[in-house]
Order: sequence, then C-alpha cells, then structure tokens
Amino acid sequence: MAAWPANLCHGVLNSLVMAIAHFNALLLFAFFVSVVFAVLSKDTPRERLIYGLKVFFAFVGVALALGWLMYPFPR
Repeated sequence: MAAWPANLCHGVLNSLVMAIAHFNALLLFAFFVSVVFAVLSKDTPRERLIYGLKVFFAFVGVALALGWLMYPFPR
C-alpha cells in the first residue's frame, strides 16, 4: 500500500476540517437566529416551533444553494 505524500494528506485533511467547521458554524448560526426570530415574531409555542423550523431550513437551504451556485467561479 502506497503512502500519500505528507503535504497532500495534510492539505486534504485541512480542507475537510475547514469545510466541517464552516458547515457547523452555518448550522449554529441558523439555529440561534431562527430561535430568536421565532420567539420575537410568534405568540404560541406551536407557532414558534413551526416558524423556527421554517426559518432554520430556509437559512441552511439558501446558504447551500448559494454555495453551490458560486462553486464554479474562481476565488
């Protein structure tokens, strides 16, 4: 079994860790913002839950769609 060059392996792992960290940050941000929006804008707990889930999935969906659309463009 051939070993990967150290710099290639380090670069791949570093990119993977960075991608996971960014996605986790996106999920955390979307969660907290959706909780605040739901608490401030709706009255009943059921309405808050439904609205919070909608806002959460909207944040994540729009972020993933924008990332996918920007992927082909160079940095």
